[in-house]
Amino acid sequence: MSEFLNAIQTFLQQSVSQATLEQAPKVAVVALIVGVLLSVLGAKLARSALTLAGVVVGGYVGLNILAHDTDFPRALCVLLPAAIVGGIAYQSYRLWSGALAATLITALAMGTFSYQRVLPYVAELQAAAAEAAASVPPPGQLELPTADQLHAAPASAAETLRGYWTRASEADPRLVPHARSLATAAALMGLLVGMIFLRASMILCTSFLGTVLLGSGMTEIIRAFSPGFYQSLVDYPNVGATAMGACFVISLIMQARLTRPSRSGSVAEPATA
Repeated sequence: MSEFLNAIQTFLQQSVSQATLEQAPKVAVVALIVGVLLSVLGAKLARSALTLAGVVVGGYVGLNILAHDTDFPRALCVLLPAAIVGGIAYQSYRLWSGALAATLITALAMGTFSYQRVLPYVAELQAAAAEAAASVPPPGQLELPTADQLHAAPASAAETLRGYWTRASEADPRLVPHARSLATAAALMGLLVGMIFLRASMILCTSFLGTVLLGSGMTEIIRAFSPGFYQSLVDYPNVGATAMGACFVISLIMQARLTRPSRSGSVAEPATA
């Protein structure tokens, strides 16, 4: 596990620019706040948030398209699409719950698959890059990089990930069909589970996403302000994993209590369809 975290750290150092890393603490604070909200109120407010998002999208479309292309009153162009899209979002909540569960389960399945099938090639490429960096020519033979080369380095995270995947698929021809089959099966299973077990799947998804954002934000804040403690967490990953597991369990308990059925038999959001 420690090797896996070190690989992630090396990947970020090679693929993310210094300017982006300097903005990371600000993003971490936002992730921390959103993570807390998701962990505590994610399932309870999910349907309301989806409906509000639909209202905003509908109003934006009406204001920027209908109001410009027709002679109808501006208020009508905003309110009517907002009401229609908001109603669609409210009524399609079960479908969106299935889509969220499908996305999460697929991401977890592909992450586990990549850890087992792609990570060995990542370590191989990183070792080759380190060896190439160590073979520095004498000072008299050094060539300064051009402006275009400086602008292109470091490689973007997407390009680096594509390089890892290309190397792994070339070495293992069965990698791509296996990944495609796994992703399809995981997405279909997640969609079914999310649509049938609405309340449970929404609690699990929001608790997991909230815990990930909470842990990621806290980790970045620690890295920025206490590098020594951060390195200790990297060297002993069980400590961080235990803390995140505890946060996940607490989030599950809190959200289950907040969305449990009432005495009258009705079920609090998000169990209503």
